[in-house]
Amino acid sequence: MLVVAPGYLNERCLPYASDIFYHKRLLYFLPTGFHPLELHSISVFPQYCYGRSVTMPTLIWEMCNLYFENSKRAVVCLEILEPLRKQHILVATTSYPRDRTAIELVLTMLRNHPELLSAFFATDLDLPFASRELLSHVLFEIFLDEGYQGSIKYLRDHANSPDSFLRLVAAVILNRLKIFAGRETNLVVYEHSWYPVIGTFLPLISEGRFWQDDASRVEHFRYKLFETVLLPIFGRCDSKEKSQLVAKTARKRSQAIDGLKEECGTIAREVVLLPSNSPELQQRVLVEAIKTRIGEPLANLIRKPQRDVFNLIRDFTLDSTVIGGLIAAIQGATGSVVGLAATAGALSTGIKYLLSEGQNREERPSELLLDGMQKASLAEETVQKHLRAVSIKDLQLPEDWEQIGAAT
Repeated sequence: MLVVAPGYLNERCLPYASDIFYHKRLLYFLPTGFHPLELHSISVFPQYCYGRSVTMPTLIWEMCNLYFENSKRAVVCLEILEPLRKQHILVATTSYPRDRTAIELVLTMLRNHPELLSAFFATDLDLPFASRELLSHVLFEIFLDEGYQGSIKYLRDHANSPDSFLRLVAAVILNRLKIFAGRETNLVVYEHSWYPVIGTFLPLISEGRFWQDDASRVEHFRYKLFETVLLPIFGRCDSKEKSQLVAKTARKRSQAIDGLKEECGTIAREVVLLPSNSPELQQRVLVEAIKTRIGEPLANLIRKPQRDVFNLIRDFTLDSTVIGGLIAAIQGATGSVVGLAATAGALSTGIKYLLSEGQNREERPSELLLDGMQKASLAEETVQKHLRAVSIKDLQLPEDWEQIGAAT
């Protein structure tokens, strides 16, 4: 089973059909923060500040709105994935320490490892996700101990400059990533800009070894080859109709799927365990193996003539960029290394937005926001009833996840 990281179930991380075929089951997490006190605290916060003429950076008021977007997105995605729910898609909620002590530990780590903050700056930061994690920390954990006055002071202390505020946002999100450390279950990251962060952070807090044995390298390459071959055919499960097709294919073509996986495994052993480390030689062996051995099992899976299948392989899978990406995995370049090379030095759109001058201008919450928060709070109650209705009987968490996940 795969566990989807780093964020919540949303349209950015809908699964590839190849992951359903290969791994059979995927675990998604719903948005953090289902406690009624947290929802009340966040929905009333702007009203509290408005009545006392408290000013905050404009971004904080915008985040109050964005907080509620996550649950609506999750509901939409659950509807898209409904045909896969019974056999292939699992969902759970998470509970983990988000108090002042937990966040301070990560802030210290950021100071000691500046490369971690640089990697975070390059992520394609999802603002609703960041808003939910931040406000769940401030207006639940801090609020429980110190009330609104303490929460306001805490925000002021950490929002005295854009750089300080970004460090806090990074810390609360990295704190969440701790739940993925030290577990046997494999992660899948659909938001590829997060590779550098995950590849840098998890080894710092985990005793596990990453991609250092031949068996792991062969298995990783087999998975990537399988994914690459099927990507142009099935793509992503981004509609209910596509999910229905993938569920039907997984059910009726299981032997053909296993046959393709087996062939990908044979190719992976030949290429990864090649005595020579020459990328050029590995590439030649890989291209020849794809040409001669993928066509038949792929044709059996999609029920197309081998001639048509080979044309498809030639047009996409044998593209030099695709082959180069596969070879990079063999060289010990995990997704974290490849992602870091691609994004080093770039600030994401989300990060730039948080740094923009207009978002750091202080003002009182608007009356429009107060009205919107009230409506959002009422809508959230309806959405949460829907999310809680997901049957617990459909979910069996791996043993090492049961301690941190409240199944839903």
